Amino acid sequence: MVCGQHKLSELKVSCVRYVWRGLLPAMFLLVLGALYLMPSLPSKFKLTRRFKRTFTPFLTLDDAQLLLKGSGVPNSTPASREAEARKKRLATLRLTLPISTLSLMEILTWTILFAYYLSIGQFLTAWISSLLVISWTYTFLRPLIYSTVTVPIDILALLCIHLVTGSLGFLGHAYDKYGYNRPWPNAWVITGEIIDLLVIIFLIVVNLNTPAETVPEGSVASPEDLATVWGWMTFGFINPLVAK
Repeated sequence: MVCGQHKLSELKVSCVRYVWRGLLPAMFLLVLGALYLMPSLPSKFKLTRRFKRTFTPFLTLDDAQLLLKGSGVPNSTPASREAEARKKRLATLRLTLPISTLSLMEILTWTILFAYYLSIGQFLTAWISSLLVISWTYTFLRPLIYSTVTVPIDILALLCIHLVTGSLGFLGHAYDKYGYNRPWPNAWVITGEIIDLLVIIFLIVVNLNTPAETVPEGSVASPEDLATVWGWMTFGFINPLVAK
């Protein structure tokens, strides 16, 4: 039971919707942590060893593509390697900068709300705010610790969870107003939730416009090699081929 005598399945209650807003991202991070620790567990059973061997990387994507290209890849020079490294740093920065900056803003906002709710004695609301601080801290640190030029699937999934739970809470205000004739929340609350949703949507768009996989310099063979996640979802990378 949460929010008095209400169950977690009673989404018509605004308090329950707010609980899910912090609980669902926290549960997702727990699953990620469990999956991260799974390979380090001792392999006592044959089935466990076979499962781990299936997902063990023996060859990186870049090495595999270079081997497939064979002699078609031009000989690398120090200048070309430096240019490729510079291009990779810029691509990483274009993805890391917006995610980390906006995530830091979310951390500061939810930390302030956590301190405020704690000071007025709303411990459940403060607890949910602390869970949101933890989830946004992961989004902030993940691209800084492990930067990549491709879309981080874990961050994209976490942002989608934030979008679903945030939209559920925002649309719930209209449900309370027209379904139960309850007053709208304070204008500052509505404004804050709109800004929060816009930040989440912007970060999702940034991730969807990121290449789905990395391709070594000079090895592009087809439009799908540079297709973004959104291009793969909509098959937009085949439009140039269709136009021909």
